Amino acid sequence: MPEPLYLRDERPPVALALVRLGRNTLADARLLEACEASFRKWGLFGFSVFGLGPGGYGELVRYVPILAVRQWVMEASTEGLLSDGFPVLPTADHPHWTVVLSEPEPAQFARVRRHFSEPRRNPTWVGAT
Repeated sequence: MPEPLYLRDERPPVALALVRLGRNTLADARLLEACEASFRKWGLFGFSVFGLGPGGYGELVRYVPILAVRQWVMEASTEGLLSDGFPVLPTADHPHWTVVLSEPEPAQFARVRRHFSEPRRNPTWVGAT
């Protein structure tokens, strides 16, 4: 049985960063895994992202220290996701968000993938020189 979904009283940020699974995080298999885990937990299909505040990645890494060991990030415009029918919910602790999909299927994955940038170097990566 899914656990209750509590949403923070927070407006979506302008940009979202996808950081947790590296360069292949938007592959169909990875999105399917994330959607299935989200469905087991909350009863909805989605995947995790983090909000980028005014302080950018320097601010984000203070909230999400694991970001420092992730070499690659991808960004998406919150407005683009919302206007294309992908709700963005303020789940878990700030700055965590969930991008919601109607179904965990390849056509939906392809649509949502279009909103994210190509992988780029994480400016807070500890291996950066």
